[in-house]
Amino acid sequence: MFISIAGLYILLNADFVAAAQILVYVGAVNVLILFAIMLVNKQEDYVELPGRIIRKAATALVCFGLFALLGTMVLATPWSLDTVSVPVENTIVTLGEHFFSDYLLPFELASVLLLMAMVGAIILARRDLIPESLVTDDTISTKLTLPERPRELATLSGDSDK
Repeated sequence: MFISIAGLYILLNADFVAAAQILVYVGAVNVLILFAIMLVNKQEDYVELPGRIIRKAATALVCFGLFALLGTMVLATPWSLDTVSVPVENTIVTLGEHFFSDYLLPFELASVLLLMAMVGAIILARRDLIPESLVTDDTISTKLTLPERPRELATLSGDSDK
């Protein structure tokens, strides 16, 4: 899907947007999938659901309908190249001028937002490395637990229960 959208951008003479479509968005989806697999710690036994044959038949019917619809669209579309468009000389230079003049503030805010999201994801992934706090011996020791992965996060007293 991403490659077909990038192909449409190439047909529209937007070469930089096509390259960004493939590089940035496909990479972002891969990172999202990796974080989802890494953060979800759920184990579940396989149980066969009732009515599986009906669901498979409905899925096949919907897929065949979409294929027929797209096939008729391809056959009914006139694919002649009679119109001639004037291409922009260099879209990358034009895009760079807009990024660093008209849209500099939103561009920088987006970069800071992405940096904060990356730091937050790293903290969530490495939550077992929370340092022990330095407190006096009169305090009560407690355990902080998370529901999906219970473990000792920080000990408040000097002695360790490990």
